[in-house]
Amino acid sequence: TPSFSAFVPLPYQMQVIDSIYSLDYQIGAHEFLLSGSVGSAKSILLAHCVISHCLRYKRARVLVGRYSLPDLRLTIWRKILEHLEGIGIDYSVNNSRLEIRFPNGSEIICRSWADGNFTRMRSLELSAAIIEEICEQDDDEGLDIYNEIKMRVGRLPHIKENWIISATNPSSPSHWAYKYF
Repeated sequence: TPSFSAFVPLPYQMQVIDSIYSLDYQIGAHEFLLSGSVGSAKSILLAHCVISHCLRYKRARVLVGRYSLPDLRLTIWRKILEHLEGIGIDYSVNNSRLEIRFPNGSEIICRSWADGNFTRMRSLELSAAIIEEICEQDDDEGLDIYNEIKMRVGRLPHIKENWIISATNPSSPSHWAYKYF
């Protein structure tokens, strides 16, 4: 995993990054789906986008979500921590709560929903969100949690750049995410 400062985006990664910075957010939050095979560098792009957002905006709050908390801890959480190594600023990590706080007041918070309780998302005020392996949950509850998260993004009025990026390996055309995107 390259550090934040050593990251050189691949062409498709640069397209996503450029889109995030150039879209018109007056119409609301934008939604992205990254779909690619194992090893296509989706996770490092997610990590980079989360950290970049937190560094660019004071008091940003980004949700990092995945169906299973143990899987989240072993994958995207680990990737974010690796990507932060050598960043050159002080930040604090709470490994028990899976939270990172930056000196500018921004934070990364992690959540899972395998227990089926999505209502705890309702009190969150987010500027952005990433959902790893969005196709893990192939029933309508997956769409329900996605919509709960979507309604929370854009609730920090001082941050105009609001987005949700979901990542997955290719799935069946019958999956709710395939239909949605």
